[in-house]
Amino acid sequence: MTGVPPQIKAIDEELAASSDEYREHLAQRVRLLSAKLSAFDSLLRERNRIAAERDRIVDLIALYGEAEHVNGPQHEERFRSLDVSSVMPGEFSNASEWPVWKACAEILRREHREMFTGELVTRLMAGRRELSDKNPSSQVNASMSAVDGVFYKKLHNGKARWGLVEWKKDKGPTSDLTV
Repeated sequence: MTGVPPQIKAIDEELAASSDEYREHLAQRVRLLSAKLSAFDSLLRERNRIAAERDRIVDLIALYGEAEHVNGPQHEERFRSLDVSSVMPGEFSNASEWPVWKACAEILRREHREMFTGELVTRLMAGRRELSDKNPSSQVNASMSAVDGVFYKKLHNGKARWGLVEWKKDKGPTSDLTV
């Protein structure tokens, strides 16, 4: 007797057909679940975008409330640089991970330009870094001044403008070095 008996051959063909149907069913299920995940991913991205925008608005409201006590050109200077899009809300809230000077170095790297202390304070506050209630600019200045070899300072109309020493070494504020 050679070959496979017809009964076994029929059963094998039946099993193969049902196996193909089952694989197709699973593939169809995977496609459906992938489409659902894609829709949920889109919704999650939109949710995160809305939450970030809400947090920025809350931060701006807090800054405006704080600025009610500031008069004249200082008020204008402070709000001229309110684009804090380089900082994520809550990014600098962990003081042990982000000491003030290190957060300032990161902000300067992202912005790729020298910045006034007030601009740094605004971005630190947007990143939810807790600063001195009485004078956050003094806290930032002191923290940055205490670290050797990381920052340089220029005075402009009596205000400190900060940059990274690595920019001077590399001939401009375009370095990607990390602290």
